[in-house]
Parts: sequence; C-alpha cells; structure tokens
Amino acid sequence: MFDPAEHIGIIRKLYEDREGWLAPFAWCEQHLFNLDKIFIRLKFVRKRKQGGTKTGHIVDMFQIFQPHEECSQPKRVLIEGESGLGKTTFSHKIAYDWAKEQISEDSFPEVQIVLLLKCRDITSDLWEAIYDQLLPMEMDEEDRQRFFTYVWKHQSNVLLVLEGLDELPTSLLPDYKKIIEGRVLPMCYLVVTARHEVGMTVRNCCHSLLEVEGLTKTDAEELIKKYFQEKKDLAKQLVDKLDSDETLQDLIASPLNTVLLCLLCEEGKLPESRALLYLEIVECLLRRYRRKKNLAVADQDLIVLYQVELKYLGHIALECLKNDRMYFEQSEFHGSCDLISGFGFLSVEAGRSKRRPSRCYGFLDRRFQEFFAAFYHCCQLEDGEILPDSFVADHQYFEKFRQVLMFTTGMLAHRSEAKAKALIASIASQVNLKDSGDYLYVALCCVNESGEEQIRAELAWDLGSLLKIWQCELCER
Repeated sequence: MFDPAEHIGIIRKLYEDREGWLAPFAWCEQHLFNLDKIFIRLKFVRKRKQGGTKTGHIVDMFQIFQPHEECSQPKRVLIEGESGLGKTTFSHKIAYDWAKEQISEDSFPEVQIVLLLKCRDITSDLWEAIYDQLLPMEMDEEDRQRFFTYVWKHQSNVLLVLEGLDELPTSLLPDYKKIIEGRVLPMCYLVVTARHEVGMTVRNCCHSLLEVEGLTKTDAEELIKKYFQEKKDLAKQLVDKLDSDETLQDLIASPLNTVLLCLLCEEGKLPESRALLYLEIVECLLRRYRRKKNLAVADQDLIVLYQVELKYLGHIALECLKNDRMYFEQSEFHGSCDLISGFGFLSVEAGRSKRRPSRCYGFLDRRFQEFFAAFYHCCQLEDGEILPDSFVADHQYFEKFRQVLMFTTGMLAHRSEAKAKALIASIASQVNLKDSGDYLYVALCCVNESGEEQIRAELAWDLGSLLKIWQCELCER
C-alpha cells in the first residue's frame, strides 16, 4: 500500500543532508559550512505591485505570508533581488528548517510537504521536475503517480518553492507562469525567488512582493566572525579594514561578496570593486589549479597566461546568456575542454535530468557566467575586435545584461584606462539618446565598478561632462 509519509520522510532527509550544508565556493571543497552556524537572518522590504515601489515596511524572513493592505490572505509570494543577496540560501533555509521541524513562527504556514525546485535544473513540466529533483531514482511509475495525486489532493498543505526563476529556460516560463498565476495547484503556498528582470514578468500573479535587503555593516561583521570562528585575528583584520575602506563597505551588502572577501582575506588580497573581486577569485582558482598540477605559481600573471582559454569560456558564457542557459552540452565545448573544465569555474555533471544522462557543464552561478561574458567583451574591446559604440548600441547591456556591462567597464579600467574612457564616452552617448533614468543608473554603476578612487573620479568627470540631459529621474531596480 502507498504510504506518503515514507516519501515525505525521504524528502526531509534529502533536505537535511543536502540543504543543511552551505558550499559557497563550488571550486573549494574544504569550504563547507553548516547552515545553522553561518546563516544570517535576512530582512525583506515590502513593495507595491503597482510600479514595484518600496513601502519601507521591513518583513522578517519567516513572516512573508503575513496579511497586508494589498492582500488579506497571501499565498503566493515573490522575492526579488540581485544575485548574491541570499535568495538561494533563504530557499534552502526554508526546506532545511522544515526538514528539521525548526519553523516555529506563528505567521509561517504549517505544511506537510515542502517542494524545493531549483529552476536552473528544470528541463520539463512541474511533475517531472519534482521527480527529477526530489524523489528516489528507483521509484516506479505507479508510486510516482500516487505521490503526485496525494500532492494534488492535499495542496493546501504544500509549500512549493521555485528558486531562481530567472534561471528557468525561457521556453518553460509560460508553463511555470501558470503555476504562479494559481492555475496549477491553486491552493498551495508558493514562494518564488527571482532577479528583477524576470520578477517583473510575474509580479501581477503574486499576492505579496518583497525585495531582499542587503546586509547592514553589523550583519556583515556577524557573518565575518562566523566565517572566521577559528581565526579570530583574521576576522578582526577584515572588520577593521571595513571600518576604514568605503569601497569595501559597498561590497558587503551581498552575503556572497562578504564570504568572497573572507576567502581573499585569507589570501592577503582585498579588491576595490566587484569586477576586481571576481578577477581575484579567478586568479585564486588558477593558482589552485597550477598547485594541483605541480606547476610554478609565483611571479606570473595567470590571467594573461590563460587569457585564450578564459576568453573562449567567456564566449560560451555569452552565448548561453543570450539563450537563457547556464548549462551546455559537451558537444558544444571545443578546444581546451579538459583544461578549462579543470580550472574549477564550471560544474561537471552526468546530466541534468534522470532521463537525460548526457554529460554537460554548468556555470557555478549566473554572476560568474556574467563575469566571464564580460571578460570576453573586455578582451574584444582591448584587441579592437569590437568598438565601444557598437557594443553599447545593443540595449540589452543596459537592461537584461546590465551586470555584464558593469563588469566589462570595471575590468577594462583595470587593464586600460584609455579604453575605459572610450567605453564611458559611448555609454554616455546612449544615456543622452535614451534620456532614461534606468540608463543613467547603469552608467553610474559602471563608473563605480572602475576600481581605484582616482580612476573612478576621472571616469565620473568624463561621464558628467558628456551628459546632455537636463533632468532625469534616477531609477534603481
């Protein structure tokens, strides 16, 4: 006889084992943290559905289903925010706490089942995704259908979490939008996390709209101390550095960036922008790769040494971004396949689906994918393969791929100040052409990514002198 409790218990155990451990660096196996010991309780700010403007009302992470002026009984919650602010970790925390029966807040629904689905790994419909990601591989078709029937009949006791909607293949978004609209499992509780670009497409379907609040300086210091539990001297060194360095203070709103800073602090290097932060991480991985291969590390610019391979990886990253993919098949990977996959920038998997066992590669997260796409563009601009005007004429770099443009500017400023100035001039021309607050915001972010204070000041002066708009409402998303 079919017993749903048995399969629910299997899912609980899966979450307890898998979601209970946080591996912020997939390339660094020794950095594995217990979620209970390093998690920082997140805060969200409520947003109005009309216009998506913030209300200023702060919502605790386990009070997201509270009634509010726009909905008296919210069941479908959208959580927006940029990469690295903790959306993924929050999704895992929900599943882990449910598995451990640790959710005690009165305002969080008591449910029998939490179904956490990672959108980046979804290749088909909802039911196939549940089987692919959560159910035992040896489960027969009859038991699978009985489990699905149980979920459907008891949907008011189900919490479905769609983690990273922006990483869902575009072709599947219409089907999953029907779930968010409440046309599939209409009585279940639903949490959707997404970056703004995709979140905007489903805001009207959700009862509550929330924005992830970045870490405060106090939060970041707490996270640093948790990271360096056994290295209190390094914790003090980094906290002291934060007190005196405003550039680093801009980075710590993101939990991921804060943990990356901790990693680089151990290496004795602290960058001045997100672009340089990721460059340092790439160098760190390349040093690790060469040590593994017993190759010389000292006195070499590893970025230059492996520029051909990194540029090729950037080309793949860009193509995948344009096609809304984070994965690519082995057949798409030509050239130095074994060398590049050995660096540690990619996850290597037998296949994303139980029914698709082909070997494939995936980027560690979307931010790394955007960084490598930017590296490719930076090389193109340096080598004269593309001109700044033609590059920024593609409006996607001010909208969907804005982070690629920011990273490109930051890296270019690090490598060639003259080329960075030319790029800023082209960016300014697009701001003038569009007369848009969104475009102006992206332009200012590009300047802010430019590293050293003197270069930032010069690029800011260039941007300001080239702007021809008289009045513009600055729009930050």
